[in-house]
Amino acid sequence: MRRTLAVAMIAASAFRLVRAEDAPRTVLLRGGAGPEIEVLGPDGGRLGRTVSTGWSVALAGGRPHLAAVSGSQVLVAWNGPGGSAVSLVEAAGGALREVWSDAFEPGWSIQPSGDFNRDGRPDFLLVKSQGEGDERSYSCAVAVWDREKGIDLVTDPVTVVPRCRGAYFTSGDMDGDGAADVVFHSFDYGGSFETQLCMLKGHGDGTVDAEAKKVLLLTSPHAASTPVLGDLDGDGDLDVLLPPDDDVGDEGQCHVAFNRGDGTMEKLRESVDFRPENEADSSDTFFASAFLADTDGDGMADLVARCDFIADKAWEIRIHRGIGGGEFDAKGRVLESGAYAQVPMPSIAWIAWPGRDAQPAAGEPPPREDLDRWWTALGSKKPRDVARAMGAFLRAGAAVVPFLAEHVPAPAELDTDRVDALIRDLDADDFRTREKASAALHGLADVAEDRLRAALDKTSSAEVRMRLGRILEARPEGALAQLRPEDAALLRTLAVLEAIGTAEAREAIARLASPNVPLGVRHAAAEAVKRAKR
Repeated sequence: MRRTLAVAMIAASAFRLVRAEDAPRTVLLRGGAGPEIEVLGPDGGRLGRTVSTGWSVALAGGRPHLAAVSGSQVLVAWNGPGGSAVSLVEAAGGALREVWSDAFEPGWSIQPSGDFNRDGRPDFLLVKSQGEGDERSYSCAVAVWDREKGIDLVTDPVTVVPRCRGAYFTSGDMDGDGAADVVFHSFDYGGSFETQLCMLKGHGDGTVDAEAKKVLLLTSPHAASTPVLGDLDGDGDLDVLLPPDDDVGDEGQCHVAFNRGDGTMEKLRESVDFRPENEADSSDTFFASAFLADTDGDGMADLVARCDFIADKAWEIRIHRGIGGGEFDAKGRVLESGAYAQVPMPSIAWIAWPGRDAQPAAGEPPPREDLDRWWTALGSKKPRDVARAMGAFLRAGAAVVPFLAEHVPAPAELDTDRVDALIRDLDADDFRTREKASAALHGLADVAEDRLRAALDKTSSAEVRMRLGRILEARPEGALAQLRPEDAALLRTLAVLEAIGTAEAREAIARLASPNVPLGVRHAAAEAVKRAKR
């Protein structure tokens, strides 16, 4: 089966990043709530950025998830109400560049995963949940990809958890046969009752077992979140670390289980405690997820913890340095922290950075027939076509900017005569005329604010005063999901131009912020102009 999806525009936000020292060759990638992925060096300084394309593949809201898959490559996935999109970006030439992208249908969350078909490339694990409360069911499927063809094989979904409150999934080669397996555990009643850590064996051809094999029994109080896989004892096998979930007596305790080499696990043992000060019974107050990365360049995996303090409505990201044998520095160091009311938790990953090499010069543009075909696809209602067209433009780089600039409207000044006429129509005798004028002025409020406020100060009409007040108080940001195909193509063109980032591309973006451009595109372009000035 093939998977398609709808997409996401992600609002921008920024806040100061507090960092500890890294080894010289490792850098932190940081993805917040905006379309940028920042590259931060050992001293916390900004080395570069990339603009994710997933935010405009669909129009439904979502957040990027970053996962390192090699020393210099990261998978970026967006899981939102409209579906899932994914890109592979790599560090080269002093910048992050997208080398592949694709999209999936709504309802599936997509996770970067291990190699399911033994071709040496990372694949994707797709997970879907249905139902509510204690009656949730979970299905999974495997997506195998190729850089040239995109995703050509997606296995049929397998319902692996028919009834539970929740389940967490990951993947890796647990039995040492060279093919990734699916690892998950499910739980009831918030994790305070018995849970099972299970495995779906991978067959090496992109498929996995339809029935799960239980590899480890977890009983209360071993509540946990998504399993973390890594060689914790240096024997070459993937072991399991279980970050803590709440509803247990010791709500911060991590546990590890060592692999016997065949995918079966030894008995759980305690590891680092994220909250040693809290040993009392609790409920729905704390949750943690984690990943392993060599953040200090000493050749040993460190534990990067992402902690949610539910009762305090706050979050924290900290690093616990690895000391071997599944043990980590108990104190750790805080990387970032914040309150959810102010800023959401960012997604982070570590990779090696190749240096500040010069950007490559623009090569020859692709054939015109290819450019025309990609442009048509930008306005498509098929998310997969959109994702692949955006990826093709982005990989062609600066050579396609002149073509894209041809499709950007010439800038135009605000038609003040039309604005004044619409203001007069707000006091028309006919109700439909007044409503039509209000709707039109709503779409111009961001570029005609001074004129509208001047009219509000001068008018003696209660009707005009009421309508202008509403327009100025609640200016819409544009109904992005209702854009016409040609307008949706402009929005996606904006994303590509911002990612390419040349002077010519920035000039075209500035034109997209003109009053004659559709409202949703105009607002997105104005935000892109602001980002370029940072």
